[in-house]
Amino acid sequence: MTSAFGPDQLTDLVRFAHELADLADAVTLPGFRDGFAPGVREPAAVDRKADGTAVTAFDREAERVVRAAVRDRYPEHAFLGEEDGLTGATGLPTWIVDPIDGTTNFVTGNPVWAT
Repeated sequence: MTSAFGPDQLTDLVRFAHELADLADAVTLPGFRDGFAPGVREPAAVDRKADGTAVTAFDREAERVVRAAVRDRYPEHAFLGEEDGLTGATGLPTWIVDPIDGTTNFVTGNPVWAT
């Protein structure tokens, strides 16, 4: 299987992926063990999705920020986020993002979670 991207393009994509992780960290890390929703000084609510898994304002905001950055940099790429689903056409390069993998750990202060 060959890549549709050349080595320089792949290097740029990897660098951008690191930038996206930093953007997500800027949203999530201030709330880890703090328990406050982004930009709000009251406890973050833990909601349940249809499948019963936890979701917080941190998940939603981190995905929103990352999705916007991808749209700005690569408007031709698709984006599949755990919280808000797919945007963009199938068959395009697709960014797949789980803004906080391990939300239960995140909200309970267990440092085993990641973007």
